[in-house]
Amino acid sequence: MRSKTWATVGALLVLSVSSASCANERPAERRQADQAPAAGAEVRGLVLPLDVYSLTAAETTLVATATDKLVQACMSRQGLHWPQLVRTGGESWPNRRRYGLAEPEVAAKYGYHPTPDPESDARAAQSDAREQNLSSAQRTAAFGQDGRSGCFDQAERVLRKGVPKEPEWSWIEELGADLYNRSKRTAEVTQVDRSWSACMRRGGFGYTNPMAAGDDQRWATQQATPAEIAVARADVDCKRRTSHTPIWWRVEVDLQRKAIKSHSIRLRASLDNQRRYLANARQAAS
Repeated sequence: MRSKTWATVGALLVLSVSSASCANERPAERRQADQAPAAGAEVRGLVLPLDVYSLTAAETTLVATATDKLVQACMSRQGLHWPQLVRTGGESWPNRRRYGLAEPEVAAKYGYHPTPDPESDARAAQSDAREQNLSSAQRTAAFGQDGRSGCFDQAERVLRKGVPKEPEWSWIEELGADLYNRSKRTAEVTQVDRSWSACMRRGGFGYTNPMAAGDDQRWATQQATPAEIAVARADVDCKRRTSHTPIWWRVEVDLQRKAIKSHSIRLRASLDNQRRYLANARQAAS
């Protein structure tokens, strides 16, 4: 089993949308080559102050590519082959569903089910295939006898060169999740929840807030049902009528700005370490 190096842990923290943003998405089978609609205007501006302290999709791809190249060079010195994965770092909108559904086109096509991500599916398939086809010698060289050393450990040391302390991705994610939960309980958000709920009742749907609509157990199906899509479309329409998403977003922006001031020294140090780490990754990937 591959050990989780600092690089891989950081990548996992960033690639996964925060638990807050994914709370109302339903699991689904991997979809065939179906491309999700481009992010709409409703979500393209949903940038949060803490976003700058996490890796973007492109930066995560950079770290993974650099790690692969370093591992490949290490394996080659031992006369072993290491297959590199083909990766692309396309656009990423980490807050796309942070406040629930917001885009009419997505609601009409997928309901509350996750939008497809063919590139992510392709990367996962490549990674699975590589893991399954490793020889015993390749596996030992890559991960070490104990699963915590080997070429991946060497690659991690290269990426951490000159970096005094690791970026605190885990702590930053926890801070963001805490502020998100606090934002839900503010007077502004609870009031707009009531306005949204009243709008939904006029359409015949009884939900106290948008997350309750997304968490309806009736949507635990392989694909979105007509009933689910009807609720999702009404949900997005009521958000538009009540300005639900921009109000919640502005509340969370304010909370995050105050938190950044309170934790300025710790966050600045983490960002400095992240920049040094990424500089090493760029050099290794070039």
